[in-house]
Amino acid sequence: MRFNKSRPSSERWGIEIMDRIREPIYFGCHGQPGHYVWTAKQGLAERDYRWLTYFDGLLVPDDLEETQGLARLHIWNRATAIAFWDRSVDKRPNSNSAFFIPNQLTFEQAVAVAQEVFPWVWERFTFKVRLAKLTD
Repeated sequence: MRFNKSRPSSERWGIEIMDRIREPIYFGCHGQPGHYVWTAKQGLAERDYRWLTYFDGLLVPDDLEETQGLARLHIWNRATAIAFWDRSVDKRPNSNSAFFIPNQLTFEQAVAVAQEVFPWVWERFTFKVRLAKLTD
């Protein structure tokens, strides 16, 4: 079953929520199906960043085929997010990974930070993570 994929906007609530990002965060699967919040310092960090679960599946590009690695970039006042389709652990529909990073970054910068901070996530990808074009 597909859910309503209404997009978070840059409305005031969205900006305020993303301003809470103070360290790089990974939201996705690790070792088993199920999306969880991870930080480099704490590991599993569901308690501190549980509110990020509300964005599950909402930040990835529109793509009926859910092409692995097809990504979308989001930039707020104090944070950047990259989200892409990922079934490297969880094979079910709507499986995705998202990285939230403090500061405004380009796609390439955000990928570089995510790879540096979460190498244990990136080492499992057999696909290239690429920014979706407006025509994708």
